[in-house]
Formats: sequence, C-alpha cells, structure tokens
Amino acid sequence: MNQPFLSEINKLRTLFQQLKSGQNLEVREEEFNDNLKEVFIQAVWNEKAQNRIFTTLDNRQVRIDYSGTWNDESGPDFKDGKVTFINNDVETTKQGDIELHLKAADWYNHKHENNPEFDNVILHVIWEESLVFPEHIPTVCLKNQLDQESLEQVSSFDWIYYPDGMKFPPCPLAPYLVVKSNKDLQNFFTAAAIIRFEEKVNTFKRHIIKVGREQALYQGIADALGYKNNREPFNALTTFLNYKAIKKFSSKGDIFAVIFGTSGLLPDYTSEAILPELKGYIKNLWEKWWDKRVDNLPEFKWVRRGRPFNSPERRLAALAELTAPPESIIDQIIRLSESDSDLVKNFEEVLQIKNEIWESLTSFKTKTKSPTALLGESRKREIIANILLPFTAALNESKNAKACEGFINLPTLQNNHLIKEAVNRFLIPTARAKEIMKNNGVQQGMIKLIKETKDINNLSPHHPLVKLLLSS
Repeated sequence: MNQPFLSEINKLRTLFQQLKSGQNLEVREEEFNDNLKEVFIQAVWNEKAQNRIFTTLDNRQVRIDYSGTWNDESGPDFKDGKVTFINNDVETTKQGDIELHLKAADWYNHKHENNPEFDNVILHVIWEESLVFPEHIPTVCLKNQLDQESLEQVSSFDWIYYPDGMKFPPCPLAPYLVVKSNKDLQNFFTAAAIIRFEEKVNTFKRHIIKVGREQALYQGIADALGYKNNREPFNALTTFLNYKAIKKFSSKGDIFAVIFGTSGLLPDYTSEAILPELKGYIKNLWEKWWDKRVDNLPEFKWVRRGRPFNSPERRLAALAELTAPPESIIDQIIRLSESDSDLVKNFEEVLQIKNEIWESLTSFKTKTKSPTALLGESRKREIIANILLPFTAALNESKNAKACEGFINLPTLQNNHLIKEAVNRFLIPTARAKEIMKNNGVQQGMIKLIKETKDINNLSPHHPLVKLLLSS
C-alpha cells in the first residue's frame, strides 16, 4: 500500500476517534480523499439506513424500505432501492436507484446531470449540505440524522476494505440452501438456468419474426460485442447499418470502411494524433468510405470505459470480421446451427477470427504491448452461451435440447458483479462456490435468481420461482 493512501487512512481513523469522543466533527474537502469518504458514507447507508425515517432538504419525510443493492460498477451507488415518502397520512412509494455524495454539489461536479445511468435515481444522499443541489431529486443529509452509536458501529468495521459479505449479505433463501448437498444445489441452480435459457430462446424467436434470422443474429452478436458500456450504440449502429445493407459490399475492405465510417470513429488521416504507420491504412478506408457514405448519419455515443482491449474500435473491427465476405461468419453460424455435429465445437472454431492490424491496436492512436485476439476465449464463450445457442434453439426447435445441453455444460464464464453478488446472497459459506460452480449452468442459474427480484429480501423459499424450482 502506498504512503499517500496510508496517510488518508490515518486521517480517517482520526475522524472516527473524534466521533467516538463526542468532538464536534467538521469534514473539510481538502482534508480527506473523496473516494475514501464516500466509501464510509456508503458503509453507513448500507448498515444503518434500512427501515429508518429521514427528513429531506425540502422537509419531506422518507422511509427507507430497502436501501438498495451496493453497486460496484459504474452508475449510482445503490441499485433498485425502495423508499416511501410520507405526507400526513398519504404514502407514496418509489423504486429506483440511490446516489451518495459527500456534498450535494457533487452531483454536478461528477456530471451526473448529463449521464443517462443516473436517470433512475429516486433519492440523493449526502453527508453535509451545500448551497447547490439537484432540486429535481429529493435529498437527504445524513450527518445530523444518525446517532453517534450508529456511526461508532460502522467505524468499528474494516470499511476501507469493506467485505463483499457485508455489501451483499445472505438473502432469506440462503439458510434454506445451506442444508442442501452440493449435488442438490447444482440441480437447483441448473433448473433456474434452463428457465433462463428458454427466456433467451423466446426473445430470439420474437426478434427473428420481427427482423428476420440474419438481422436477429447480427444484432445479437453486436449486442454481445457492445457488452455493458456500448450496448446502446452497437444496437443503434446495426439498426441503421443493417445486415441487408452490409451484404451489398463485396470486399472486407469495403465493410471495414463502411462500419468505421458509419460509426463516426474513422479519424482524419492527416491528424497528428493517430499512429503515423496507420496513415496509409486510414486513408485507404476513407477512400472506400467516401464513395459509399450517406448523409444525415446518426450520432453514436461511444463509451470509453474499462479495459483498452474492449475499446469501441476493437469491437467494431471484430464486427467487421464477422460480417466480411465471401461467406460471412454470420452466414456460417446460421448454416452450422442447422447441422447435426457438435454445436459448441463448431461455434468455437468459427469464432477464431484474426486480423493482424487490429490485434496490435486498441485504437487508431494506441498499440497493444503484444498481439491480442479481437475475441478472447471468455468473450467467445459468452457469445456462444448467450447468443449462438439460444439463437440456434429459436431457429430450429429440434435443436432445443442439444443447444440447452451445450448452454449448461459450457465451462464457467468470467465472473462478474452479478455472480459475486449471487455467491454472497445464496451460499453459506461462500467457499461452497468452488465446490458447486463447475459449469455455466450453475452460474446462469444464480444470475436468473439474482435478477428475479429488485428487492433481494423477497427471495425466500416462498417466492413463486423458488417454489417452482424446488418442486421440479
């Protein structure tokens, strides 16, 4: 741990000593690292907010029915909270996200007003008041509404390394599952995974009827390439530049030019910002795009967040490879989905795309340290599990059982925040995850259950889905 960070921790421990001794607490912006302070506020909220009644800055009473699910990713600090505003005898309940800050003005300092991820915020929670705050969202100031005992209890936790088990405490279903054998738990989660698979199949069936099989698969793969951050622009791009339009182009170069040109990410080849060795490549793309460009292109809002290997440019290059002639990989997948051979093996082979230029780039401006595949093994498995196998079952009902079996038996996918939450919510102790999480089926079943309800406290042995699974 570096010394500046240790210094911030020591300052915060001094803050708690002040709290415990009853000294007047004054938090100064310049004294403490903002991120550490917000972690403390999040810990206070997570531990002490539920079932309390607070007063907002505009003098409304609000009861916290569910403080929300701690969000480790981008966006609001707590997702899917539930609060009730009390006005005399009239109660108005709202469900949505909850955002926490040191000061109310941080809403604007962090530019949340222009970020669609924060459109569903129903409550703004702050530590200390400021003159500027978002008037359209009810705001609660915690500092003067929590007793010293509550703050002492939170300060006694190792909240700087706040454990996942406290962020995501066991749900009411966990004590029931704890007595189940590993085999029974695997069967339980696998049954949930089968339901999740059928939901994916039905989604594809509806989309195939609406747009046709080629366009449905094209958009499904694009959705997977966009992942969380760029799902929306990939969907908009593949709607505007549909598969029928892509098929008109007879060369891979044309398709790369049209995809990058339409996306708005094809840079000026005279710019000094691009890699010098790419000027000829970019100029060639521009020459191809210039004759094929269309007017009134929509603006696609690309997000640059996360690993450089997941940049919009690399994902667009992968999409271009998947749609390139002579027989595009999209067309190959449709053909393979109708064969009687090993579906998973066939799909793994067909997704082995190669592109010498883009394997060495993260954008037109930056290189990779070493050549890296456009589609890594984990991304390929996710595309197979979430797109290709459900698409196959939707396209050909006789392949449903085979596709579902492949979905269940795929190796475990890369862990994400949903899996991390599910393990802590369902398993006591969490170490059991190593014993039961042997394939994609168990993971997918956990995801199905964790997404089943916005309030995890509703997930008990009496929940309709749980009762169904236990009876199967």
